[in-house]
Amino acid sequence: MDGEEAQDRIENLLEVMGQVIQGDYTAQARMSGTNDEFDALAMGLNMMIDELQENLDLQEQNERIRELNSEVVEAKNRAQESDRLKSAFLANMSHEIRTPMNAIVGFSSLLLRGGRDPKSVHQYLTFIDNAAKHLLDLINDILDLSKIDAGELKIDIREHKLNRLLRDVMELESQDQRLKEKKT
Repeated sequence: MDGEEAQDRIENLLEVMGQVIQGDYTAQARMSGTNDEFDALAMGLNMMIDELQENLDLQEQNERIRELNSEVVEAKNRAQESDRLKSAFLANMSHEIRTPMNAIVGFSSLLLRGGRDPKSVHQYLTFIDNAAKHLLDLINDILDLSKIDAGELKIDIREHKLNRLLRDVMELESQDQRLKEKKT
């Protein structure tokens, strides 16, 4: 090999190393096929470049895995919070459902005992009717919440009389209080 060819091969190796230093891991050193020391150097440099590219790919994969893990942890935290809120909701709803159910059961029991004057019977039936309507409203609210969760709720806007609603709530609460007092 003459000096000019050796100089050309050295310059090729240096050029490829410069490209690698610049971050170009696609560069490859030329090999002459003579299996001399320059080919050994070129082969070693090319192998090193390939390994650098593989390491870079692995670093990118590791970063993506870290991002995915972070997303999974966030999703897990949201799911746990959702589960906690649903449990609290169910505990609250079971209490809310018991109130009108107690009124229905209590006043039904009083009516079954008999011996009541028509005015009391009518009043008890009114209590039972109001409690049943309240219970139905609660069940509808629960169904609406499940529709909201599924993204299927259609809003139906209607007028309500606030005075009547508040009177009904006060009546249900007073019925519940009277039933508690009778049990003790």
